[in-house]
Amino acid sequence: MQVLKRIWLSVSLLFVSLSFCQGQNIQFNTVGLVVFEMAQHNIYESHTIGYASLKSKQYERFQQLLTMATTEQLLDLANNHNNAVVRLYCFQALKHKKISIPDVLSEQFKNDKSQVNVYRGCVRELKTVSNMAITGFF
Repeated sequence: MQVLKRIWLSVSLLFVSLSFCQGQNIQFNTVGLVVFEMAQHNIYESHTIGYASLKSKQYERFQQLLTMATTEQLLDLANNHNNAVVRLYCFQALKHKKISIPDVLSEQFKNDKSQVNVYRGCVRELKTVSNMAITGFF
């Protein structure tokens, strides 16, 4: 019986420790989680989408990015992230915040021919990153 109590206590402490650590990671990586969700969704969306003008969850992620990400994080993500939608949202966030965009990054976006799915209102289309970086919708 004493052995079972020790095992139960050890297992309980392990679960509490794991839960606490996981909560800390989520708290530290909120920008990372938003970026991950953006990349998973992988569509560049306007504020409202569809015939019913539903509020876009992807646009809400963009709003979160605006409030949570530092200038350095946005520059790094716009420059280096492997997902074109994430790069584009980060570039638009820099423009939205009126942050000076380095010439090298501007040139990178002008020449980026990666294609992204764009959902604006009720219209879906395929556009290049360079086209969206210039026009955007914000």
